[in-house]
Amino acid sequence: MLFRLRITPKVTGGDSRPIDGLLGATRKNATQLEDGIMLEDAIDMAVQHQNTMTAAEKVSAEIQAEIDRAVRKFPTWPTDPLHAMAVLGEEYGELNKAVLQLTYEPQKTGSSLQEVRNEAIQTAAMAFRFVMSLDRYKYGECEQHHQSA
Repeated sequence: MLFRLRITPKVTGGDSRPIDGLLGATRKNATQLEDGIMLEDAIDMAVQHQNTMTAAEKVSAEIQAEIDRAVRKFPTWPTDPLHAMAVLGEEYGELNKAVLQLTYEPQKTGSSLQEVRNEAIQTAAMAFRFVMSLDRYKYGECEQHHQSA
């Protein structure tokens, strides 16, 4: 999905709830937002913005949506930067697999440009999550043990 509408208005009457992914609002069922803006107008403005977004803005919106989804599903993140890198590495591995399959096994089920894009978006989202915690990681050597040959 290239665009996700999320408005948190102060609806007439004092209600303040997020409105997510609304479709088909009409003047008859549109909710009046503060300052006389109709929900339908807000949706029209959002769609118009989507139509004028650059490719980078659209990809950024997809990455942000994936970050939001990932944080809802996995609200905690490793404090150890090496474990955080492992999460990012796992996503990169899935991206690598999707690219290799599309290149060398395009007939394989699930092999598609869309799958490569999905994995690239997920990898970028995990890279953002890694960067978002740079100042919260506990940098230090971990306990180690000897191995015999």
